[in-house]
Amino acid sequence: MKIVAWLVLIVVAPGVISIGHADGWDPDTRANNLVAEGIKGTRHNMTMSYMEDDFPQFVVTMDIYRNNYGEVCVYCHTPHGANTSSGGLRMPLWNRTVNPSLTYQPYDMPTTLGFAGEQNVTHPGPASLTCLSCHDGVTAVDSIINMPGSGPDRYMESQETSVNTGFLGGWSTSTYVHYSLGACAYQCHNEGMPADFSNFVTGAGPSGVGEPYLMQTVSSVDLRDDHPIGVLYPTALTNQAWVGFRVINAEVPGRYAFFDDGNGRADKDEIRLYDSGEGFEVECASCHDPHGVPDAANVEFIPSFLRVSNEASALCLTCHIK
Repeated sequence: MKIVAWLVLIVVAPGVISIGHADGWDPDTRANNLVAEGIKGTRHNMTMSYMEDDFPQFVVTMDIYRNNYGEVCVYCHTPHGANTSSGGLRMPLWNRTVNPSLTYQPYDMPTTLGFAGEQNVTHPGPASLTCLSCHDGVTAVDSIINMPGSGPDRYMESQETSVNTGFLGGWSTSTYVHYSLGACAYQCHNEGMPADFSNFVTGAGPSGVGEPYLMQTVSSVDLRDDHPIGVLYPTALTNQAWVGFRVINAEVPGRYAFFDDGNGRADKDEIRLYDSGEGFEVECASCHDPHGVPDAANVEFIPSFLRVSNEASALCLTCHIK
């Protein structure tokens, strides 16, 4: 997937903002990617803004387009009122909208994938749709079902399958627009702007430069220039090495298969394939863990939420024989 990590460095001079990018996160105490800080110290903590101290006016503008709930987990999970729609099933206490009418165009080159003449790509499964609910750039970043607090104005069941901006706007007395991640990227967080979000949007952008990414008008997301997801791993072949794939040594039927280190369980730092009903497939969560995986020193999370560091192509070579 075209999801890369970035680090924003701000050097203040009169009228000048200098932006740098690297593979990590903001080095200050709000988010430093340290294992001891947990997920709240990673960029999946949507309550943070690296500009909140130095450029508070930018934060005010940003909060017009998304809700700052003041809680880390609520953007994805809820202990009550989780998504029970068909699209939300098998997602852990999922608190986000899942649009059943949205389709994806996945990477589909059978000869490249080792299945010449066969159709082996299906619709992304739950282990990809959870990630795509933000990273496809279509659904609002804060489009959740159950907002913090109690009362009828904090929960809306129809949010399971469609975005109601009026409901989301009820969190504040301000008038909210609730842009998608794609809209955030193309409106403000694009190349040359403070924090380029466009690298986090895996789908295609708007029809014209500078146009908003309107979630109401998007019915299909193009993923053909990204790593294949919803693609069968060749576990059924008698000679996997012949097509360049390593043999998986552990399977849990109906759930996942993984490269086991010998302890008999699927650990966070082990690449896995998910079974959504069509067999063991590559999904977003095959290579990424949204909560972070500690590095070998147990000090920092591996960048980009990868399960395995890709130094010397180690991540790729977990599956591929090259």
